[in-house]
Amino acid sequence: MTVSQVPRPRGRDLSAAELEGFARALAWRPELWIEHVRHDESQRSYEELFGDEHVTAWLICWMRDHDTGFHDHDLSSGAVAVLSGAVREERLAIRRPTLQIASSAPAVASTSPPPTSIAFVMPAVIRP
Repeated sequence: MTVSQVPRPRGRDLSAAELEGFARALAWRPELWIEHVRHDESQRSYEELFGDEHVTAWLICWMRDHDTGFHDHDLSSGAVAVLSGAVREERLAIRRPTLQIASSAPAVASTSPPPTSIAFVMPAVIRP
């Protein structure tokens, strides 16, 4: 099986639930991505595993001092599968508290921020 054969709707953009399902199905097939896992202390590592006009799958490897910097996703939605460790996303907000979203392994979550949303993603320490 290849990443392109992971079950998902074809020929259209995926809903949040469908993105989560795709991320979960891909996460449970390590033979499709394990060879791309790289840990580099100087920078986060990432590899595009699959992409078409409706969905793109990335493998991103983090270490303690890595982050994405502030960024947006324009009109894109997404789903994140945390396979090991934890990740935290902060979304900037004007005149309201910053939204913080944290996930620890194993977890899958969808994210559909408004186009004006600015995010900052980093490894996290999750405490009960």
